[in-house]
Parts: sequence; structure tokens; C-alpha cells
Amino acid sequence: MTSSPARPSTPPTHVGSKGPSTTTVASWYGPGFNGHRTSSGEVYNQHQLTAASRTLPLGSTVQVTNLDTGKSTIVRINDRGPFVRGRGLDLSKAAADQVGLTHAGTARVRITRLDATASAAPEAPEEWSGNVRVHHRYHSHYYRHGSLHRTIHDPVGTWLLELLH
Repeated sequence: MTSSPARPSTPPTHVGSKGPSTTTVASWYGPGFNGHRTSSGEVYNQHQLTAASRTLPLGSTVQVTNLDTGKSTIVRINDRGPFVRGRGLDLSKAAADQVGLTHAGTARVRITRLDATASAAPEAPEEWSGNVRVHHRYHSHYYRHGSLHRTIHDPVGTWLLELLH
């Protein structure tokens, strides 16, 4: 009786859908960012199965399936990005290798949430009432061609000024 050789431990490549799915374009990043801190505070390692997303909560787990190849992997969101228009997910080099997009650079993928983290739970916005005080340091006045113009340096100040008018 011969024993089969030990296989390296890898996450499952297919699991049942537990959350909402969305389709987007994914890219990958690696060598230039390896060893730098991610948005979650951990050190980025291109050899781990991680990803960056602008909208998914940090720490959440998602299944990424390449729609061209059918290959999939499970990654943990640990960074913010990509910051390129039209892309929704940046995979680590290891994750990109598993779904087969390192050569092409980008691919259409399906992203399925596998967990619900505390930060993902929607909460009702806090209601408040009271007086609002606007400090002059948030905006400056200047004259141009005989009329008064106001320059707003703080978007919250803009919002507050609109409430007062």
C-alpha cells in the first residue's frame, strides 16, 4: 500500500454562495508594494491570498472567480484600492496566479461575500439636533471685480453653510 504524496494546504477553490455576488474587473499588484503597510495596518505580502477593495470591509472574506477561466480562490480584504477607473478589485500576486490573471493583467471576475463582519452590518445614521456654529477659519472672503465671493476650504463647512441659508 503506497501513500499519496502530501499536498500543500490551500484554501478550497469552490464554496457555496453565502452572500451577494457582483461582477467587476480585477487587476493584481505585488512587487512594488511588497513589505509596505496596507490600509488594515498589516504588512503587505504578495505571496498571501489577499486583495484590495474600495468598498468591501477590511477583514472580510470573498471568493473571486475569473469568468474567462472559471478558476477561483478565496481572499481576505486587507487594503484599499484599486484607484484606477473601471476596476473593482486588486488581487495579490498569489491570488492572481490562482485565478489565472497575472499574464493578462486584468480580467472580469465574480466576487462573492463569504462572511459578514461587524463593520459590514448597516446601521441607521445617528440623528441629532441642535445649533450649528460656523467658525470663520473654514472659509475666507475676498473681493473680485467689486463683488464679494466666498471660498470654502472645507466640504463640511460648505454643507453647514447650505443648511444655514
